[in-house]
Amino acid sequence: MKLDRARLDRFFKSPDATIGALLFYGPDEGLAHELAGLAQRAILGDGDDPFRLVELTPDQIEKDPPRLTDELNAISMLGGRRVVRVAQATNAIAEAVGDAIAAQAEGAALLIVEAGDVGAKKPLVQAFEAEKSAGAFGCYHDGEAQLGTLIAQHLKAGGYGIARDAQAYLSERLGGDRGVTRSELDKLMLYVGPSDPNEPKREVTLADATTCIGDRAAFALD
Repeated sequence: MKLDRARLDRFFKSPDATIGALLFYGPDEGLAHELAGLAQRAILGDGDDPFRLVELTPDQIEKDPPRLTDELNAISMLGGRRVVRVAQATNAIAEAVGDAIAAQAEGAALLIVEAGDVGAKKPLVQAFEAEKSAGAFGCYHDGEAQLGTLIAQHLKAGGYGIARDAQAYLSERLGGDRGVTRSELDKLMLYVGPSDPNEPKREVTLADATTCIGDRAAFALD
């Protein structure tokens, strides 16, 4: 099925055992990675239990398709739902993924797949949209309105405010990739300096933004 953000956010807060597989795909790979991380934390929390997390590569799945099915239906040694993650997926593994989802028992491991701009009508996305127990979410670049909110929220979480002209400036220059956007904002907070929790929030000014974030920030991908 196709997932909207509201359904996805509900899953992050209270994971539904009837959903066994999630695909995050699209041109904004930073956003796809961010959402995949939220899905993992919804199941595993902040822990790093090696018995509950398995990471497979597309090459491993292509060479041994049944392994994905086996991993999805395996039981954790110490209990608790497991997570199977696949990054940089391509349409080449669509059939193997579709077969694994079809053979997946309810409440089995959650499959989380990250992909780039593989095409909304291509086999990988179709494999997720065709199953009621799976969901696909397209990750696209933030628009100016969305970006303004993201900038304000990210800075607020770090203990900073932001002037309107600085927010407008950043909205015009960021947004090419969610991961790069957050990295640039972290750099900006580091430049402005630490915020004292006992004092009013430090406000990021236009001068701060223009000095720290150049015109090429939207295109810088580390």
